[in-house]
Amino acid sequence: MSAEPKPLLIRHHSPAKEVSSRLIGMKRGIIFISVFSILAFSLVPLSWATMPMPSNVDVTGCVTGKDFLLFGPHETKDYQRFYKYTINPCSNIPFDFKAYDKKVITANTALNLRDHHLVCPRDVKIVGPCEPVTFTGCVVDKTLFVFKTTFGSIAINAKEAHDIFRTVPIINDKEPFDLSPYEGEKIQLTGGNVTSQYFGIDSFTVVPKSMKVTGKCSKKESKLLSQTVSGYYRQKADGYKKEKKWQMALDYLNKAIESHLWHCIAYWERHDIKMNLNKIKEAVDDVYLFDKCEEGCANLEQLGDNLRKIGEKALASYAYHKALDLCSTGEKKEQLLGKLKSLGLKP
Repeated sequence: MSAEPKPLLIRHHSPAKEVSSRLIGMKRGIIFISVFSILAFSLVPLSWATMPMPSNVDVTGCVTGKDFLLFGPHETKDYQRFYKYTINPCSNIPFDFKAYDKKVITANTALNLRDHHLVCPRDVKIVGPCEPVTFTGCVVDKTLFVFKTTFGSIAINAKEAHDIFRTVPIINDKEPFDLSPYEGEKIQLTGGNVTSQYFGIDSFTVVPKSMKVTGKCSKKESKLLSQTVSGYYRQKADGYKKEKKWQMALDYLNKAIESHLWHCIAYWERHDIKMNLNKIKEAVDDVYLFDKCEEGCANLEQLGDNLRKIGEKALASYAYHKALDLCSTGEKKEQLLGKLKSLGLKP
């Protein structure tokens, strides 16, 4: 006999109970969302935001319109000197933009380093005018790299490489001042009408007859400049690379590496240019230097693989041998030896 089908169990819900259960569910959902929101917002500064500097910090800088060019404090690296900040006053503490325009001020404030905001400045005092500004620096590649800036009576000396910026002196309202006769010299220029886009001072108008040559750049000053100058050369090289002017790009990257020897990324950039110039063995050498910086051999191995695919067995062998010099133990060594054997070349 076949088993009798079991009757379907149909549950009857009263409207009152159904409404009650839905309300309970909604309340639980609201409580969960509220708790989640509180936790999420409380964890935001830890997860993605750069925390502002502590409140009640004394700063010095130049006001131009609603912008503030930060000079100091100088003793803390976290405080980004010569960066431009937007002034955001508190509603209950007024800030007299008109009175402080083009003035050097001191203020007690908090800084939002992530968004570059000067938050709720108070106890503001005028120190003096922002202009004239005197720039002292070295001329490299017809460019002025500034390591001392004097706003009125306030002098700011670069203590770290990131304090140095390059600027363009302007004459006759639009023409760049020709610095080529002063290559390698330490000079001093005074000016006004300074412009700043984000960091440092992009340009200024030279006061006539303010030019002074104060000597050669010292070894200490040149060392301080080296990282900034190297970055400048890399930027120039990138411009020529985009124009496919490979030799000019290579010349500037060579200068970048000479200026700041262990600027590792420059080796990687130079290898790419050498590949375009068909200087493949030299390109392998640059990847070797880059991997040495990175304490690995993955890029050399990849380059060897790419060379093997296009039939350049000798160059692939060269890349694998250079990789073995950096990764000479363990499983990686066995993999590289296997790839060398697969090339079928005589030892």
